[in-house]
Amino acid sequence: FKKVNETYGHDVGDHLLKQVVQRMENIVGSREIFARVSGNKFVILIPSLHMNEKESKEMTDKYIHTINHNFALPLNIAGEEYHLSFTIGVVLFNNNDASAFDVLKRAETAMYEAKKAARGTSSFYQTSMSNTSKEELTVENDIHKALKNNEFSIYYQPQLNIESNTIIGAEALVRWEHPTKGFIPPANFIPIAEESGIIIKLEEWIFNKAIEEVKILSETMHEFPLEHIAINVSTMHFLQPHFVEKLMLLIHRHKVNPEWIELEITESGIMRNINDAVQKIKELKAFGFTFSIDDFGTGYSSLAYLKELPVDMIKIDQSFVFSMNENKGDAMIVESVVALGKKFNFKVLAEGVENKEVLKHLSEIKCDYYQGNYASKPVDFDTFKDLIQSSTMDV
Repeated sequence: FKKVNETYGHDVGDHLLKQVVQRMENIVGSREIFARVSGNKFVILIPSLHMNEKESKEMTDKYIHTINHNFALPLNIAGEEYHLSFTIGVVLFNNNDASAFDVLKRAETAMYEAKKAARGTSSFYQTSMSNTSKEELTVENDIHKALKNNEFSIYYQPQLNIESNTIIGAEALVRWEHPTKGFIPPANFIPIAEESGIIIKLEEWIFNKAIEEVKILSETMHEFPLEHIAINVSTMHFLQPHFVEKLMLLIHRHKVNPEWIELEITESGIMRNINDAVQKIKELKAFGFTFSIDDFGTGYSSLAYLKELPVDMIKIDQSFVFSMNENKGDAMIVESVVALGKKFNFKVLAEGVENKEVLKHLSEIKCDYYQGNYASKPVDFDTFKDLIQSSTMDV
């Protein structure tokens, strides 16, 4: 609903809500309670007297099927069609089991668990979910504190030209050194940051720090010595209404050339919001930014869309690159993506190169660039500067 409100206005959003309520009124029985609790969240209270747990679950599954069936057809507002899906969390309880607040909290917890799996799915509440939610809430609160206490830093993993073996760029990666827990891997906090929405504040910090260090790099070496520094941006952040303006403010504040910055966006993120994403990519490319599609091969891009995307580079996901010399299927995928890049005039970078044999294979199929621990693990800014000054990596 938020996206509809931002794109088409609150009047359309209000009409959409009214139609949702009208359809739900045809589903909800006289003994059941249906209520809207916030923006796009609804609650249904369904009595299941004289039913055991198995029977209650079966009845609930049928109810969910009825909801999905009724919303399979799009809603029509002023001639425009809108397709909706529901992510549903279910909690079974009796009157002595918990307070109303606890019941709602458990239902919401189950809903978020379903959302993690995929939008439009459902999940029954389990006690273990609350433990997970508490842990995630702790991490979320720690991220807020970490931003205030300057616990994050940027590490850079070099990207190399395969033919010349020289550094042409680097990927900026966030690292978190917690005061009591030590190093926290990105996989343990980035998904939580994305789910909670704090990813926007975190990425704003990353952009500011990385662009600040790009400026230092250009001043230290009298001119910018690389093709780009690549910075990851989440779909949620990228599609924010004022993303372009905020990014350009950073560029002007640090007096950095936009051509030095490459924005990495995920394949799945682009495809979920193809029209908005393409429009914003074109807007930023007009300023000089370049773009790469990260984790290519793990999403669902079609050739029809791929040829329309105004991006500069495809990054082949490391899951294919790592085992391409042992797995013929992975090798075929890598070779196909490289050929695809040549056809559509994209540069192609292979992620996760761990040994000489894989690098040799990539060279033979004319892949353009690579990154991975074989050349260098992600390193701090000072070490990265030293690597650039050595010009050619000895690998």
